[in-house]
Amino acid sequence: MPAPWVAKEWVQKDAQSLAQSLEMVSTYAFLLGAGYPSQESITKTLELKPHLSHLRMRASITLNGE
Repeated sequence: MPAPWVAKEWVQKDAQSLAQSLEMVSTYAFLLGAGYPSQESITKTLELKPHLSHLRMRASITLNGE
């Protein structure tokens, strides 16, 4: 069994990653709902949320179904 502090660090890292992913997805969904095409929504999301640029490749693959 891992030490409690190790488990806490993993949970915090996973929670941060999940929060950032949800922020990316919710912005993308909002832009789609506002009428932006799919690829333009990805580009605009990254313009609006530059701190999420590290999620770009994952988002592009997920959103394009590759």
